[in-house]
Order: sequence, then structure tokens, then C-alpha cells
Amino acid sequence: VVNQPGNYTITVRNATNGCTASATVTVTANTTLPTAVAGPPQTITCAVTNATLNGTGSSSGPNFTYQWTAGAGGSIVNGANSLNPVVSTPATYTLIVTNTTNGCTQSSNVAVTLNNTPPTAIIAPPGKLTCTISQVTLNGSASPTGGSYAYQWTTLNGNVQSGQASQNAVVTEEGDYTLIVTNTQNGCTGSATVFVDLDFTDPAAVIVVNQQITCNNPTVTLDGTGSSSGPGYNFYWTATAGGNIVSGQNTLMPTVNAPGSYSIIVTNLVNNCTASASVLVTQNITPPIVNPGEPGTLTCDLPQIQLGDPATIVLPNI
Repeated sequence: VVNQPGNYTITVRNATNGCTASATVTVTANTTLPTAVAGPPQTITCAVTNATLNGTGSSSGPNFTYQWTAGAGGSIVNGANSLNPVVSTPATYTLIVTNTTNGCTQSSNVAVTLNNTPPTAIIAPPGKLTCTISQVTLNGSASPTGGSYAYQWTTLNGNVQSGQASQNAVVTEEGDYTLIVTNTQNGCTGSATVFVDLDFTDPAAVIVVNQQITCNNPTVTLDGTGSSSGPGYNFYWTATAGGNIVSGQNTLMPTVNAPGSYSIIVTNLVNNCTASASVLVTQNITPPIVNPGEPGTLTCDLPQIQLGDPATIVLPNI
């Protein structure tokens, strides 16, 4: 039994006659190792659920066989005896290449990692659609910052007017809006939903009864205290031609001194919705008609006289 290459000679001696003979044999060595290359590292993601390993840099030909093994947690789907097996879980995978001519083997490892962390979709609190705001811009973003993301807005009961595939979308109707964020590096997605509300509530505009200007009351105070009131409301009075607002045009109780139609406009400062009401101010300043009668003269014979005629004093209808 020998374990090194070289020339080995055997000599045989015949013990009876003392004759000898010899022969030589040459032992060569074939211990060349095959090449094993497991290829570059691979990554399993949300978009790539299986990874194909690449051992094509290894020795190839009819005299070589291949065997892939998986480390802890690994799973080979198919191709364990080929240069390009398919694996489905992260782990360390080992390629063993065997030269069937000399039985020599060589191995190489490759790591398969996992990248399936979804991004976080974020939507800033939106404003409301109001009497003067007919569209709202939804502001979206993703976390962690600095990544490469694609954005998509969807809705079942609203209306996305523009920006469906951007961070910021413009919407024009009440409803639920969903932002889907996709990490373009691993294909993983995250989503968030926000509700866009309507605020079209009109304020109340109420004026108490019509009023009249007279000689006794040359000014009157209009009463709009039945209207919506408080710090969230604004008031503005207007008058038709001939009307005149003396003071309090931006209050609930202005003072006026001329006949006409007066209107109050009440504005809800939160949603800018308005309501109005009108009142009529009339005027009665017609003086009575008085006839003092003919002039008279007091004399000794006529120490008193009657002035005028009560029947001639005409009062206007009031």
C-alpha cells in the first residue's frame, strides 16, 4: 500500500535455487481539485419571493457533479444538483463540486438575505370641503425617509381630480382616500386611509319684524339677534337705495335713519358659508294739517274771540 506517486520495484527470489526477478511499476497522482463558485449573494424580497443561485463559475463538464445544501432555515425549491438551484428562504447555501475522475471535491458558500420590510404610508390631516373650498390637497409621504418610493391614490366613494400617482393628490368630493406606497427596491407596500369631510352648514340669518321711522323715533335699531352668533361668525348689513345705516353695520343690531330694505349677511368663518335675511323699514313723518282760521281783533265789545275751527284740524292717518 503506497500513498505517494513514484516508481515502485518488486523483487521476487526463488528460495530453492536462489534465482531472483524484479519488475517496476509507476504510480502517478491525480489530486487536482475542481473549482467551486457559489456566485454572488442573493436577496429575497416582496417582489422576488424565490432566488436563483448562480454557480456557473464552477468547473463544468461530464466529469463533474454538483450538490447544494442549505444552512439553518434554508429551503431549496428545485435544482439541488444543478449549477442554478432555486431557493425560497434566507440562509447560507453551500455548493459542493465533485470531480468524478479523481473523487476530489471543492465547496463554496453564498448568503441569501431577506428584504421584505414594508414602508409606512403617512397622510397629513386634510382640510374640509366648504362653501368656498371646492378642492382639498392630500399630502402623502413614506417612512423611512430617504427611500425610493412609488405612490398611488385610490378611492371608492370620492373623486381624485389629479395627482393619482404622486405624493400629493387633489380631491373634490367627500369620501375615504387610500395612499398605497411601494418601496421600489424590494416591492413591498404599505397603505394609509384618510376621510375628507364636508362642511356646508349654513348659518342662521333672522331679523325681528319690520320697523317704522316717525317724528318721535327718527332712528330705529334693527334686531338680528336671532341669527347665529359668536366669535365664529361675521355680520354685514346692506341697504337699498335711500336707506342709511348710521352705526353698527357689522353688528347684530345696527341703527338706521332712513326708510328702505335692509339685509343682513351672516358668514360662518369656519366654512365661509353665508345666509341672509331682509327687513323693511318704513317712514311716517307726515305732519298734521292745521287751520288757525281768520285773524281777529279784540275790542271792548269783543274781549275774546275763537281762533280756528276744531273741525278744520286734520290729522293724517297713523
